[in-house]
Amino acid sequence: MLLSQINPLLFFNSLNSIQTFVSTNKTLDAERYLSKFATDEIDSR
Repeated sequence: MLLSQINPLLFFNSLNSIQTFVSTNKTLDAERYLSKFATDEIDSR
């Protein structure tokens, strides 16, 4: 399962960022972030 391979903190922070983009009507930013997350380009430092 994919979720078991993702750092839980990274996953939570990513969802929080997406939620913030959506709630502030920054849908293009949300789409870009989702695309990066889906292709594993999120910086996990």
